[in-house]
Amino acid sequence: MWDWIERGRLDCFTVRDAFSALRGTFPRVAKLREALEALEERGYLAVNEPPRDGPGRPHSPMVRVRPEIAGAWR
Repeated sequence: MWDWIERGRLDCFTVRDAFSALRGTFPRVAKLREALEALEERGYLAVNEPPRDGPGRPHSPMVRVRPEIAGAWR
C-alpha cells in the first residue's frame, strides 16, 4: 500500500481509487482498509469518512497523506 502511495506521490486519494489500483494485492476492500488503518495508526495518513447526504451509495472515504510527508515529495 505505502509503495503505491509513494510511487504516485499521492497527497490524497479515495479508498475506491486505491482498491481499483491495488485489486491484485487486496482482493476485498476490508483487507485494504486494514492496511490503511495500520498506516493511520503509525501517523502516515488520515482516513476521513464523508457524511451521508441522502439516499444511494455513500461517497468513498478520502485518504490524506500527512502534509509533511507529501510536501517532501515536491
